Order: sequence, then structure tokens, then C-alpha cells
Amino acid sequence: MAKFTTKNIEFKDDQKAIFGTGDDASIFWDGTLNDLRVTTTLSGVTPTQPYHLTPRFYVDDQIGSLSGSLTTQITVNSDHGSLLGLGDDDHNLYVPTDGSRGFTSTVSGVDPVEDYHLVTKRYLESGFVASASVESILFGLQFHYDVEEPEQQTISTSYIQALRLTISCTDGNGISAGTYRIGWNFNWTQTKLNREFLARVQIDDVTTAFEVTISPYVDVAYFASITGFFFPTLTSGTHYIDLDYATSNASSTSRIKNIRLEFWRVA
Repeated sequence: MAKFTTKNIEFKDDQKAIFGTGDDASIFWDGTLNDLRVTTTLSGVTPTQPYHLTPRFYVDDQIGSLSGSLTTQITVNSDHGSLLGLGDDDHNLYVPTDGSRGFTSTVSGVDPVEDYHLVTKRYLESGFVASASVESILFGLQFHYDVEEPEQQTISTSYIQALRLTISCTDGNGISAGTYRIGWNFNWTQTKLNREFLARVQIDDVTTAFEVTISPYVDVAYFASITGFFFPTLTSGTHYIDLDYATSNASSTSRIKNIRLEFWRVA
């Protein structure tokens, strides 16, 4: 039973304060769960202080004009920039500035306007913008070269091949259409002063990019050097660059060594 002590009404565990007839409602301390229990719903009035309990009708009245749940509205009305911890740069919604988490799919973008902007595939294939020259973007792409250093000799008056550079790219599909720079360098001599050394650089056995007919200066033992370049516009596919040489007379020998052929895209 309840008892009065020092103006307090004390109830032992599970003893109830009963309201109404036939135990319509009661309040008691649940000794098993260690919490205060009420056996029916509570009604109330409009709260006036922040610490007052709030009845359902007040909550419904306050958010009735809002769409969605209270949780949704709180989320919508919150300024994400004011959330704590944004400076930690570790949110899964974003890519960290240190790039430590990569993308799992392709990334779209817009045309770059600064030299540090990422470049999209569409931008590369559309001819670029006026602020960026073609040479500055493409120069040096698809670079190939070949070298033949040992000396070669011929008494043939018809051109023979000294070095062929095959441009097929690593995938075997050849180059893309564009403008390229072909460069060459070699050392030559002729065994007789009154005979001539002949050389040419050809593209695909059709286009002659360079041709020379020349005699030794003074010393037939001296190897002179010839260097040059050419800018052809080529179609896509595989191409061949040849350095051919010959002699003007079969009674003398043309000699060639240290041959280098170079090829790279410029536009």
C-alpha cells in the first residue's frame, strides 16, 4: 500500500496510482524494467515553454503546411555548408581533393578554359579552342624512330633501301589522320671524288620527301652529315618511311652509316 512520509506519497515497486473506475488509467514504477509506466495515452495543452511536453495536435498543426515528414523538412531546410566536419574532406558523397578515391565510371565535363582544367574526349576530337594551338597540344604524339648505325655500301646505280621505319602503332592499327613531321639524319661518303652519292627519303614508296645527288668535298674517307625534315599530311593507317641510297657509277661505291629516321605528329 501507498504511505505518506514527510509530505510525500511513496509507492513501492509495481504499486499503482489508479485513476477512474475499474482501473481506467494508472501510473506506477516498473520494478522489473526500472522505468515509470503509464497505462494509457496522455492528452495535454499547447506548450508555452521549450521544456514542456508537446501533444500530437500541436506537432501536426506546426508541420501541417509542410510537405513530407518532419525529418525530410529538417534535411531540406538545413544548410549543408554549416554541417560539422566538412573540412575533414572524408565524406563519401565527394571525391577527396587528394584523389585517394577513384571514379568507378566515366566522368563528364565541359570545355576547359584554363591550362590546368581537365580535358574531355569531345574537346580533343572537336578541333580545340582558339586559345590553345594545335601544335602545343599534339606536338610529339605518336612518336616513332629507328636507327641503323653500321656502315652500308653499294655500287648499285638504282636506289636500294638502307633503312625502313614502319609506322603501325603498338596496336597494329596505324596512326590517325593528321599532319606529321618526318626527320632524317645520316653520314655519307663516295669512294671517288668525280662520282656522286645519291640518297632519298620516301613515304610509302610513293612520295619523295627529300632527294640529293652530291660528290665528296675533298677527302673520300670523310663522312659528311645530312639532316632534314618534312611535314606531310597523312591518312589514317600504317605508313612506311624509307631512306634509300645509290651511286652514280658502278665503278665507285657509295657508303652510308649512322642513319636515323624520326616520325611524330604535329597537328
